[in-house]
Amino acid sequence: MPKPDSRRDEILQTASTLFATKGISNTTVREIGDAVGMLSGSLYHHFPSKDAMVAEIINRYLDDLHARYDRVLALDLAPADRLSSLILESFRSVEFDPEACEMYQNEYNYLRTIPDLGDLPARAKEIQQAWIGTLEEGAASGAFRADIDAPICYRFISNAIWPTARWPRAGRRVPSEHLIAECTTLFMRGLQAVPDP
Repeated sequence: MPKPDSRRDEILQTASTLFATKGISNTTVREIGDAVGMLSGSLYHHFPSKDAMVAEIINRYLDDLHARYDRVLALDLAPADRLSSLILESFRSVEFDPEACEMYQNEYNYLRTIPDLGDLPARAKEIQQAWIGTLEEGAASGAFRADIDAPICYRFISNAIWPTARWPRAGRRVPSEHLIAECTTLFMRGLQAVPDP
């Protein structure tokens, strides 16, 4: 999450860290208040509920991710270049807000119950379609192997990218440029169409 520039942002940043490390259900408003040096009742001047904090964190994260993908899709790139860019922007999104990324991945079923996140399934489908459409187009054009199963390939790649949000807390420090380059090479080489002998 970006550096806080207000008390409200500080609360959200602190809550995001607690939600990612302890889980949303296991984090109380009192714990958030204690962590920011406020009485829990005072938090309600900023947010009507814990779920309102969660919704704002997740909406900010998804707004950022969608904006990144929209910029890539607007460039009208060839499928291989578009896929490389989607991989890059996904890693950048993890780097920008790892706690929100982790919350989204770990708590999706809980998030679907929050009224302010009612459009979550539609937003998730848009994210998936950016990937699946690119993979299908690449296979149809001959840029990628014709035998790929686009939904399975999307799941495989995304399940490799999103969990890296946990790595800093697990004590593993990998320079992001190196990580991105290594993963992109692995993914793209695996998808590359092999010329007939």
